[in-house]
Amino acid sequence: MAKRRVDPPATSRSWLRWAAPLAVLVLATGGYFLVVPLQARHPALLRRLIVAGPGIAGYAAKPVQSLEVLPADTSYGAEQTAGQKQPDKTGTWQVIWRSANTRSLSEMQVEVDLLPDAATAAAVYRQMEPINLGAKAATPLVRQGTFTLPGISGAGATFSRSGKGVTPTSLSNVILRVGRADARIVLQQSAASRVPAVAVARREAALLQRAEPGFVLSSTAWPPLASALWWLVAVLLAAATVIGPRLRAAAVARRRAHQEAVLRYQYQARGKKVLKRRGKSPLPSARRRGARR
Repeated sequence: MAKRRVDPPATSRSWLRWAAPLAVLVLATGGYFLVVPLQARHPALLRRLIVAGPGIAGYAAKPVQSLEVLPADTSYGAEQTAGQKQPDKTGTWQVIWRSANTRSLSEMQVEVDLLPDAATAAAVYRQMEPINLGAKAATPLVRQGTFTLPGISGAGATFSRSGKGVTPTSLSNVILRVGRADARIVLQQSAASRVPAVAVARREAALLQRAEPGFVLSSTAWPPLASALWWLVAVLLAAATVIGPRLRAAAVARRRAHQEAVLRYQYQARGKKVLKRRGKSPLPSARRRGARR
């Protein structure tokens, strides 16, 4: 005895009908976030991590130089490596101010290095120490020693002065680290004072403490044309998973109906032939019986 076919419930068939388009849309959404977005790097944003001005009397408010320093051009191996592996999270910006008096040699330079994480920033800071604060640090002046920066943790500074017989000049070199950022401040002036360098370092440290958390060097762009084409194709594919089976089922039904019509026609045609033959066969025998009588 043949088993009776049991059709699945209507709710089950409805769920299966919408499973394919939902799967297409889910996959399209995941692929969209992986393929379409473009990462744009904005190095000029690093300028926000540097004090707006020198804040020292006698200096021009407008910098004479404000530019990006490529990681490959720095003297720190850890930053060069980070720039190769994570260029969208690594960058250096340098700003230089000079005295408003064109005859003066006073100059202030602030440089900030942004690294991908605090560990890399610490590694760069360790490389900065011997280069900028070491006894053999490159400077034409005579090193006088180091000095502290009260209220600033993770910082170091040196103070140098010109030798006898030359124009009196002092040089303060300060480095500090806040989170993912390392800063270097070089202040050259005629006055033999560390106070201006300490003031600038405090302002820079306070700025980094406010601006470094959450700071991003790159932004995500969503191209409108690529997005529109992506979602158009996704919607068409999802619609195809719904309409396609229905069209296929309709085509099968039409083909089956055509085959059934052909079979019916053939059956009827054969039946007519059989009936026709049966209708003619009795006539000769009837004629023969009539002739015998």
